[in-house]
Amino acid sequence: MAAEQASSPEPAAASQTSNLIGAPVTAAVQAGRVGTVNVGIPPEPTRAVPRQLPAPPTRLVNRDSVLAELTRLTGVDDTEHRPAVVVLSGISGVGKTAAAVTWAHGNKVRFADGQFYADLADYRTSGPVDVSDVLGSFLLAFGVLAPPPRLPERVALFRTMTADARVLVVLDDVDDVAQVRLCMPASSRSAVIATSRARLSGLVVHGAATIDVEPFGVTESVALLRDLSTAVRSVAEDELQALADLCDGLPVALVVVGALLHKPRHWPPSRLVDYLSDEGRRLRRLGLPGAHPLQALFDAVASQLTHTGRRLYRVAGLHPGPDFEPHVVAAATGMSVDDVEEGIEELCEANLVRGITSGRYRMHGLIKLHARNTIQHDDVRPAEVLVNIVGWYRVTAGAADLAVMGEKRWRLAPSDPVSATLSFDAATAMQWFETERANLLAAVQTAAHQRWDDLVWQLCESLWASYHSKKHYADSVAAHELAVAASRRCGNGVAEARMLNQLARAQIELGEFQAAETNLGMAKRAAETCGDFRAEAAVLESLGVLHRTREDLAVSVTCFRASLELNERIGDDRGTGLQCYHLGDALLRVGEPVAATELLLRAVHVLGAMDDVLATARAEIVLGAAHAANGLDEQAQGVLLSAASTMRARGQHNKEAEALRTLTEVARKRGESDLLEETLARLAELSGP
Repeated sequence: MAAEQASSPEPAAASQTSNLIGAPVTAAVQAGRVGTVNVGIPPEPTRAVPRQLPAPPTRLVNRDSVLAELTRLTGVDDTEHRPAVVVLSGISGVGKTAAAVTWAHGNKVRFADGQFYADLADYRTSGPVDVSDVLGSFLLAFGVLAPPPRLPERVALFRTMTADARVLVVLDDVDDVAQVRLCMPASSRSAVIATSRARLSGLVVHGAATIDVEPFGVTESVALLRDLSTAVRSVAEDELQALADLCDGLPVALVVVGALLHKPRHWPPSRLVDYLSDEGRRLRRLGLPGAHPLQALFDAVASQLTHTGRRLYRVAGLHPGPDFEPHVVAAATGMSVDDVEEGIEELCEANLVRGITSGRYRMHGLIKLHARNTIQHDDVRPAEVLVNIVGWYRVTAGAADLAVMGEKRWRLAPSDPVSATLSFDAATAMQWFETERANLLAAVQTAAHQRWDDLVWQLCESLWASYHSKKHYADSVAAHELAVAASRRCGNGVAEARMLNQLARAQIELGEFQAAETNLGMAKRAAETCGDFRAEAAVLESLGVLHRTREDLAVSVTCFRASLELNERIGDDRGTGLQCYHLGDALLRVGEPVAATELLLRAVHVLGAMDDVLATARAEIVLGAAHAANGLDEQAQGVLLSAASTMRARGQHNKEAEALRTLTEVARKRGESDLLEETLARLAELSGP
């Protein structure tokens, strides 16, 4: 039976039916013969168009130019085979996201196939952004239920799905070029807007354009404050301006101030100004419950800097002035200028500093507070950095003063042009003084605050050429009042006399005659006490200028003559030449042109022999007027042309204009129409718009 069963034939192969399925199934039907099968397939669900944008801000003040530029830069270009890419770059809290989202909502119709949005800060909680996760969210929004597992496949699928689409991708808080590059759709009818605290310069090769989103000016800041709260409408304009200054135009800070002003019972404007004036606490106080304080925003950016970048960030924050250039940072750190420039580029890329002109940089006020007060660096010792900065300005101002005033000027401070890292001729020196004007005053104020008294008066001594020639009299008074106190603390009587004298000269020009007379009296006593005849002669000269300005010309002549005699007695040739110039000018004013001419010719001879080009030209201007008064118009014309040319070449435009005004009278008398036309044109140019 067993053998029989073993040999029993199997059913014929033709009648065998089986299912061969290579994948798991949940149900199967087995049949020998199947007839007509009707299967009901439900319709595909309608895919929602991705609209992922967050709500726009309730207010967007003074960003019309940014919105217009976004529209221009995202225009469709049929010759391009890539989407438009625009980076909104700016410091934390400046309003980049607000501008991007506002523009995106206003252009919804342009991107009918979807608007994708990702705040990359949400993907950065435990390390760098995983772009694969970002693309996964975009693909899910596009209806892909199971996005591919690997990043290259997700990139390829997203490009495939957007090849003929009109989509907008908004990437917020980008910190790496790859985050944008990998999320770019494929269609030229699409666009990408990235906001970043960095500049993302590497995106340029991908055709990206950059819009710099700048802080507001005072007017726009006040307008935003008034728009934020009805309570603000009754606040005085000067109080709002003070609050705007404390925020330095940063919208996120202004919003905090607006919220605090909304509770006027607790925060009247005057109290809020006092509350935020504390530089050590301002960043922490500019925060609201549930929002990141400014300090945390800036911390996040600074944490990504290299070792050198953090060092330079701290040093730039310690710089006392409104802007800076690489040489002063090099002096502060002991680094080479080349290394400093590379480090500054890193700070620029991070939007922690910005270039304002070629080779000059500026920090936003609140970022500067952050760098100064919260960032610690082992290589940065604040007091050492500050004294190096002030010392650099002192040495460089000394070199500039030497280029303008010449070697023969009487100076108390040691001259060290070899140590200066910049070299000058007279014109470039005056230009440097103008460029660094605010920094120089800040350096004086810093030195005074730190009680570096010798640096205070030495720096002020070098600033005479700038303050007097360019008529920066208010700066001069502010600086020299500090210098007088510093020289007294030093116990340096000659320096005290010098500083009082220079202070008085600025006060004379401002019409503060009583204050000038008082200071000159103290200067004369200080000079006499220490027995310095040069200082005494300088004070006599200034007394002559004071009385000349008061129209007390007889006393003026007496003072200049006394100063001339004292300079002759001590053998000071430059002082002698200068007093011949001043006395000649005074005699011309009292109607003695012949005697004046004699003294002025002597001044030109003495000063010219010393190669004091600037002082010689000053004497020539008055000599030209004396020649004209004596009817010697041809001689007057020649000497005035020479003086005007010298003053123009040396950047002394006020003195150039003085020479040209006299020259117009001479040219008119001589019938020199071409010269008259040329001179008047130059005067118009000097007067400016």
